[in-house]
Amino acid sequence: MDWNPEEEDLIRRYLLDDASDEERRRVEARLLEDDDYGEWLLLIEDELIDDYARGAMPNGERELFARNFLLTPRRRQDLIVAQEIMKQAADIVAIDNVSRQARMSEPRPERARQEFSWRRNLFEPAWKIAAYALLILGLGLVWWLRRGDPEAEKGMAALNQAYAAQRPLEARITGFGHAPFTKRLGGEQIKPDYVALDRAERILLDDLAERPGASTQHALGRLYLAKKELDKAQALFNAALRAAPNNAQLHSDLGATLFEKWDRERSTSGAAEGEETKRECLEHLTEALRLDGSLPEARFNLALLYQSANQTQMAREAWRKYLELDPNSPWAKEAQDNLERLK
Repeated sequence: MDWNPEEEDLIRRYLLDDASDEERRRVEARLLEDDDYGEWLLLIEDELIDDYARGAMPNGERELFARNFLLTPRRRQDLIVAQEIMKQAADIVAIDNVSRQARMSEPRPERARQEFSWRRNLFEPAWKIAAYALLILGLGLVWWLRRGDPEAEKGMAALNQAYAAQRPLEARITGFGHAPFTKRLGGEQIKPDYVALDRAERILLDDLAERPGASTQHALGRLYLAKKELDKAQALFNAALRAAPNNAQLHSDLGATLFEKWDRERSTSGAAEGEETKRECLEHLTEALRLDGSLPEARFNLALLYQSANQTQMAREAWRKYLELDPNSPWAKEAQDNLERLK
């Protein structure tokens, strides 16, 4: 496949959450149509991490990278490893420079004798061999940690496509782009793109079977949450949290699940019946923000919880904090509208 600079720029902006809704849908459609596109997206993700670690990223992109890209534990771990490899490489270069300067200060005959072969210079002194081996081992570790999961990317792209016209919940689900939400009376369900939804479910079920773990459980749980199969979603999120208890996105999505359950309980059985569910919801959203105070989904959902519970002052403060974090996106427009209603 022939790649072009415009497409690479689009994927960079998509990964930095700086693409328009239309551009985001275009990328997600390509992910579903072309297997190579998912591999290329992961390669560009690695390039972003390397650029940031080397300090070679423009200031505008660095701000987007810190705010929008480093939301998942895997990406944060990738950055830590990349920064460590850069540090090792810099240390090797620095020590080599000191060694070279020491040799250059020796008398010319001695210097000529030591530099009779580039092969000897490459591996002398002996510590260089161990240093090169360590660097190669580190690069291998980076590759292993960054293998990513193209199937999960494809599954989430299909899930976004299924709900591109209208999102299923008022609360935010991590990994979802913006789509409008309309409250419906009597439990009426929105009509997603069922072909895309079935494809997303098939991809994510197969991915969980082949790569069981917290990340695949999380991805499938998000699908069940979007479908409002709340017990399935809650079970998957709880299982994933047992393996990854410090994953802020998991806590946020479990909080969104509990928010939806609480909303059902209070509408059918009265407010008192849902107090325990509401308390659990608050605990998980608060924990998500303790782990990652810049996670927009958790902050949005916490404000929504306070507003729905008629805790007006706390809701106002929560929406203001959300707008400080995200002042310009379509989600920010919803937050501003909610804040105006509270006034």
